[in-house]
Amino acid sequence: MSADRPTPDRFTPDGAGSDDASSERLALPRSILDRVAGRFRSDETPADVGDDDGGDDDTIDVLPSEQTRTAGLMAVGVAAGATTLALLSRGYATYRSERDAAYARVAPTEHRVADTPVGDVEYRDRGSGVPVLVSHGIVGGCDQAMQIGRSLVDDARIVAPSRFGYLGSEIPTYPSPATQARAFAELLDDLDVDDAVVVGTSAGAPAAIRFALDHPERTRGLVLLAAGTPPASAFAPDDDRDRDRDGPTGPPAPLLRDPVFWLVRSRAPGLLRRTFGVSGDDWALATDADRDRVDALLDTLFPVAPRREGIALDTEFTNPHVAEYPDRYDPANLTVPTLVVHARDDPLADFADAEAFAERAPNAALRAYDTGGHLVFGHGDDVRDAVTAFANAPADWLAANADARNPTL
Repeated sequence: MSADRPTPDRFTPDGAGSDDASSERLALPRSILDRVAGRFRSDETPADVGDDDGGDDDTIDVLPSEQTRTAGLMAVGVAAGATTLALLSRGYATYRSERDAAYARVAPTEHRVADTPVGDVEYRDRGSGVPVLVSHGIVGGCDQAMQIGRSLVDDARIVAPSRFGYLGSEIPTYPSPATQARAFAELLDDLDVDDAVVVGTSAGAPAAIRFALDHPERTRGLVLLAAGTPPASAFAPDDDRDRDRDGPTGPPAPLLRDPVFWLVRSRAPGLLRRTFGVSGDDWALATDADRDRVDALLDTLFPVAPRREGIALDTEFTNPHVAEYPDRYDPANLTVPTLVVHARDDPLADFADAEAFAERAPNAALRAYDTGGHLVFGHGDDVRDAVTAFANAPADWLAANADARNPTL
């Protein structure tokens, strides 16, 4: 790092500063910072929370939707019974062994940490070839980012950071997607990487979009996979806009306990897969390669405890921010080659939003699939071939696919 960088602005609930440019100076309520900092400090079930701040400032009112409240109540019961069962059953020894192995996989010896002006950024850096930076989704981390990168692109250098609050990455005073994009740029500086293909998945997409908007000269291409994008109505005429649109929600907090999550993953994997839109029939008909990809990805969700602050941040701030302030993610302002990959039956990120994003972007293509859910399951080889070709020559790939700008496969 250069010696003249500003002093790191670490995460402090009392902090009043913003790490973003003036156009991004939104007032982050102390209540959000306090919840993200302390939501999981004990094993007590966190209470439903809201933002009681008044005024017309540029803040996000975090109120759980009816669906989220219902899921939360169900989760409390499931969590209580499942935790008791997991801890009292003869499977506890298996749980402890697999838990210890999972923690070893995310141990500090397995990753590096970059000291940036917005805090420590944990990352992994593997391979050689075109640089590909992966902004992972919710319940992620550098391990998940590495898994996604390796499954998407052949013969590439994968730079896989943990986003704010995940594993070893700190939360700065103002943890917006724009600040996260700045952290990505600082990390690339430390690695002497001039530019990269940037991949954004699910809740990691807003930071990837902001990186492409804020650092177009460093973005070889942008890939959005099952991405959380602004609502399709956000750029419609004023009379047609949906102003009450909520962003995607995250998993209920009571489920974010290692014993509960382990029990679901190991004893009811079909339930976990269905959460991502993968049906039992689709699973049975899939190739071994596609099933292996999903299993490898789901394995990166555990252990869940070191990811909980990041999950809370995505649930309470990142996802609502994209819905509340779509102009900060306007695809019309993108100048870089962009590939959007999405399934029409995605239960977690609306296909209509992804389709509208690709249509509004001036230099983008949409690769759409009728099935596959949030994991675009069953199309792994085709997605890998397309993303690999795009990553190696984004402009050439778009030109070659100009006649099939929005193919449905």
